[in-house]
Amino acid sequence: MSGDGRKIARVVTRGNTKQHLIWDKSNQKSVMVDSETKMLVNEPFQDIGLELSAGNICEGTPDGKIEGFDVNRFNHPTGKSPSGGNNTVVTWAAPKLGCYILRKEETETDMDGKVAMTFVHTLSNIKIGEPDPTYFDISLPEGYTEGKSEDYRGAKVNLRNAVREARKAQKQ
Repeated sequence: MSGDGRKIARVVTRGNTKQHLIWDKSNQKSVMVDSETKMLVNEPFQDIGLELSAGNICEGTPDGKIEGFDVNRFNHPTGKSPSGGNNTVVTWAAPKLGCYILRKEETETDMDGKVAMTFVHTLSNIKIGEPDPTYFDISLPEGYTEGKSEDYRGAKVNLRNAVREARKAQKQ
């Protein structure tokens, strides 16, 4: 996050694939750079409601530290899951970071109460200070194409189909 809290960059890594997501509130831009599709995707701007501000009172109760920051744990009200069980969402937010969420756990249970799915998102490698400006670089990387969300979705479908076809060919 930039020092003024108006630019946020997030890098998500899954296996060998890396997605770099950038939200720029000042310029009303949302951009994703995806290494799998080799695309820079201009997305409709969405104000994701994250802006660092001092003195926020975080919901929840104090629950230790994450990455050296005191955090408050909050159990969010949730409803039924598609499988007939329950959805639960628990977050840990850091008051010193404007109540920025450092950890989020989402759990879905089935009708018998057994855990069907759990997602855990954890922020790590937190550094206070102005970040490297390259985190917010939205220029087109060499070898990448520029597109919109629908272009990206089409490219992902094409990649999945190519992987399926390659697997079929290997089995024969």
